[in-house]
Amino acid sequence: LYLYEDDLEEEIIDELEGMEQAPPRILGDAPKSWDGVIMQFTDQETIHITYPGLKGWRVLSYKDLGFADRRKRDTPDQNWVFLWGLARLKNKITWRDKGAGVSVKKKKQAVKDRLCSFFGIEEDAFKRYSTKNGYEAKFILLPDAEEL
Repeated sequence: LYLYEDDLEEEIIDELEGMEQAPPRILGDAPKSWDGVIMQFTDQETIHITYPGLKGWRVLSYKDLGFADRRKRDTPDQNWVFLWGLARLKNKITWRDKGAGVSVKKKKQAVKDRLCSFFGIEEDAFKRYSTKNGYEAKFILLPDAEEL
């Protein structure tokens, strides 16, 4: 039973997004764990990534990481928006944060799945949920320089 039509639409979209092809894996030596993985947004569509063993930074878009909206390929999906918001909230989101809702757990799971697939890391990208810290990333996620 769905209380709101939007809930039903979001459930259908989540199912469709789950059927998407896995995002491409990172080229070169992949990191072994989330330690040292740093991602910084340059804007709402692009992110810089580095990790131990990678020389310099790789610049990737939401499309490169598999976060394109299935309905409108030229826009990021809600999971990318969640990741961008997580950067602005200093790597963690709790139920007390503005914008946190019932879909946070599903979005966190989708982001984890895509990032683990991309980097080839089996370890969960997020620390175990706690009531104090909510969902907290194991990697370093930074907003764009203007947000710092």
